[in-house]
Amino acid sequence: MNLFPDPLGAKPNVLKKINLSTVVRVLMKYQPISRTDIAKKTGISKPTVSKLVNLLMADDYLTDAGKKKSTKGKRQSLLALNPERAKNIVVDIGLRKTTISIVDFSFNINQTSNFDTISDPDSFIRFLCSEIKKISENMALKPQKVILSVSGTVDKNLKKVYEVPLLKWKNILLADLIELELDKMDLTVEVLLENDANLGIIAEVMLNREIDTRNKNIVYILVKEGIGLGFFINNGFYYGKSHSAGEFGHMVLDMNAAERRTWLELAGSEELERYQAEGRMDEYIQRLGTGFLNIVNGLDPDQCVFSGACCQHWDAIYPGLREMVNKKAKIEHPEGLKISCSGFENIESPLLGGAVIGFKDYIEMSHQT
Repeated sequence: MNLFPDPLGAKPNVLKKINLSTVVRVLMKYQPISRTDIAKKTGISKPTVSKLVNLLMADDYLTDAGKKKSTKGKRQSLLALNPERAKNIVVDIGLRKTTISIVDFSFNINQTSNFDTISDPDSFIRFLCSEIKKISENMALKPQKVILSVSGTVDKNLKKVYEVPLLKWKNILLADLIELELDKMDLTVEVLLENDANLGIIAEVMLNREIDTRNKNIVYILVKEGIGLGFFINNGFYYGKSHSAGEFGHMVLDMNAAERRTWLELAGSEELERYQAEGRMDEYIQRLGTGFLNIVNGLDPDQCVFSGACCQHWDAIYPGLREMVNKKAKIEHPEGLKISCSGFENIESPLLGGAVIGFKDYIEMSHQT
């Protein structure tokens, strides 16, 4: 998903849209923020920023967020994205649990519900659609889109599941089938799906103010029942030729077992909980760290962001990972590699990344003529 259009050679009306989109993206990451700070972060002149803000205010994109604290001079007005501008429904499909959330245009999660994931795809689709229908009936705004987060590979059009190994789903036109089922329930809405780790890196890059993406290569590691990776490489999201990059959880680490064991089998969330309960966290860290070293040595990133179950035990996990990287990584100055946990605490990044996907037309101003 290209959220970083190149303004070079753009016509005036196109350039205006690009500048509007730039302001929206700065607000996504740094709201509440003043006009002066928007100008500093974008490089757009203050008079132009004021004009752009006025246009966005007129289109209900922005809302007044009070005044900036100041010990001297006039306090500046702060701006934030208008949560009532639009809303999406984001669905995170896990092996055990499926989470349905409403996310508004200010990237607040307004409502969340869960149900046990049904492995049979037809039964899952029917139940999920009935839940989405109930939720949408209580929404003041019709959802712009429904976004599905899955732990597996999807096609580049974000419509088809190639494979979700843990649920044994293969080659399912999941988004289209859900659209058809919702249409039967008199709810017409576009449905898209994306890999959960891809959504995670989108959220961290677009919404986490602690991550500086200028000239940076960032790897996102999501530890759930499986392990998936997302990439921000050379200032852009990287998905691979067939939109299937990031499946490093299937990397074989144990060749001596009766059946070759993969990174996700050795260091997924269920293994983490078992090792933690047995007081064997050092052993878990070795398993997680062995796969992580392969990533570091292979990609030589500037920053790695962990998310999911490992963040609940980050204080115990981080020192061991840091030591392994410092001692064993084959990159220059391994101590300079930044290793952090997700900036969203208990909110899983894929839910927020799903909202970014759903609001893509609004972010890029492509709904305007």
